[in-house]
Amino acid sequence: MTIPRFPWWPYLVALALIFIGAMAPIGLTVYAVNRAQGYGCTATGGLFDPCIVEGVDKAPELQAMANSFWYALYSWPAGIVAMTVWLLVLMWHRSRWKKRMGFDG
Repeated sequence: MTIPRFPWWPYLVALALIFIGAMAPIGLTVYAVNRAQGYGCTATGGLFDPCIVEGVDKAPELQAMANSFWYALYSWPAGIVAMTVWLLVLMWHRSRWKKRMGFDG
């Protein structure tokens, strides 16, 4: 008789999505700054220096992406709350699964 395994995959996928969602503003900021530096432009906090890419000024788009770092003030606490809920649901499900499989008491 084989012992059934606990279904970890949905929990790992949910944890990965929580992490990606919480870190998205940082990734977007890093992407924008690297892209601007690649074209020889500067992405600063509030100054709109022109950034001509293939004849089009991309400074407003790059500036908006570079300033998305401030959304981390919302996404990190939301990620912490989501991870806490994730952990509580995991612990509850795991304890119910163990009782159903006869591993507990």
